[in-house]
Amino acid sequence: YSIRLYGAGTSDQRIIFAYYAGGAQVVQGVTNITTGSWKHIGVMYDDVANDIKLYIDGAEEAFTVTSGDPENNSLSANTANIEIGRYNGNDQYFDGPLDEIRLYSRALSSNEMLQLYRLTSPTGTDTGLKGYWAFNGQDMSSTTAYDRG
Repeated sequence: YSIRLYGAGTSDQRIIFAYYAGGAQVVQGVTNITTGSWKHIGVMYDDVANDIKLYIDGAEEAFTVTSGDPENNSLSANTANIEIGRYNGNDQYFDGPLDEIRLYSRALSSNEMLQLYRLTSPTGTDTGLKGYWAFNGQDMSSTTAYDRG
């Protein structure tokens, strides 16, 4: 799986969610995101129900789906480690701050995505929370962020 911004310049960036389902599939949001300001990005992928949703600042985002990767990188089924801020195991890194990253083992509803946009830390009702990286204080050591989930 890969979640990233894709596009040229600082005002033509769009959310990309790439995943492997018998071949590379790419979901691309339609809204241009201007870099330089905080954005809450959410992706919900339910492989059983074959359902995908993208969110920007708690609101559902329209998208298109294509086969193959727009950057022509190989995306395949694997058991590789999760890499946050690095694309597909190569030397392409996200150029900006990251904060409050969560990974769930279940599909979240639109209302839950909106609630997460408004939250600052996980609550006791976060069922299915498998990973939580706050990227601050005691959760950091040099370039490593530790999971609090």
